[in-house]
Amino acid sequence: MLSKSEKLWINSLKEKKTRYLRQQFIAEGSRLILDLIKTAPDKLQMICATKTWALNNESDLQNHNPKLKIVELSVLHAVSSLKSTDEVLAVFDFPEIDVNRTPQSNVLLYLDRIRDPGNLGSIIRSADWFGIQQIYCSLDTVDPFNNKCVQATMSSIMRVAVIHCSWDQMLIDFKNINKFATVLNGQPYYEIEKTGSQLICIGNEAQGLSDPIINSCNKTISIPSNKSLGAESLNAAIASSILMAWFADPRAPNN
Repeated sequence: MLSKSEKLWINSLKEKKTRYLRQQFIAEGSRLILDLIKTAPDKLQMICATKTWALNNESDLQNHNPKLKIVELSVLHAVSSLKSTDEVLAVFDFPEIDVNRTPQSNVLLYLDRIRDPGNLGSIIRSADWFGIQQIYCSLDTVDPFNNKCVQATMSSIMRVAVIHCSWDQMLIDFKNINKFATVLNGQPYYEIEKTGSQLICIGNEAQGLSDPIINSCNKTISIPSNKSLGAESLNAAIASSILMAWFADPRAPNN
């Protein structure tokens, strides 16, 4: 049973302002929540689940029973953000983010005005896969703790630090790092010499990178489309993954 105040609490976390005030976010779906519990058990604040789901996952919940609320599916519908509600919803604390600007890996990303939460979530998940620990975002990039973004990240939201930062501040903090602007007509990415740390800049899904970023990067790079059947551009998440795979792989040439 959920109390009225608990329902208000969950619903309040659908608003970005409240998420950051409370430093908490909502996660929905069985696989996502079980993965988050395994990754960051200390961040779990509350889990709401149907009796059937709780029984089926009893072994994973044995250390979290005090935080478990058994509810009817109709109650989950009332607080869910998803059109198709699963049998479980949970509230987690934000992960701790080290605001130290020292790179934790040789490859960093800067995302400019990414608006689609699914794209951002997929980029975060790919960064986790390729061992990239920090993603920097323009101040107007979508919130990584948006429900749809969290869904797309799986538990990677707990392992990859996502930091909103202006480009001017990036130029100050990372002045000695090679900066590459991803555009449609730049140098093929596989021709770039990879020495030291690299900052890869990815632009808005429709408009690409803003001119100030392009103009202040060391080089412009592209993913060649000589075999394209007519597609004008790549999805931002796909482009990011291709570039991360190349620049983060020590077996690739030039490393």
